[in-house]
Amino acid sequence: MIRHATYLEMLPTPLHNFKATTEWLKNETFNHFYRPSDLLPQKPLTNKEIVQRKNDLLVKTLAVLAPIVFLIAASVGLRTPASEQSGQPKPTEPLTVKVR
Repeated sequence: MIRHATYLEMLPTPLHNFKATTEWLKNETFNHFYRPSDLLPQKPLTNKEIVQRKNDLLVKTLAVLAPIVFLIAASVGLRTPASEQSGQPKPTEPLTVKVR
């Protein structure tokens, strides 16, 4: 990130900055996950590999869903009950100090 920012600062015009930035974003978005081995025919998976991939998928799904479920549960659990809600704040009693 620092190298990219420094490079952009050294470019002569905003048009050059825009072109370089769009090219980087395009490469990161579309070419980052491209691997030529994906195009080669693959051998059939064994039962052990299938089970491992299912377990990996389950772990990834839980890693995404667990924080979402936690946030929903926290927001529901931290609400003030309707019995304690009121439109008007309760008046506070003035502090009195007894002098002996």
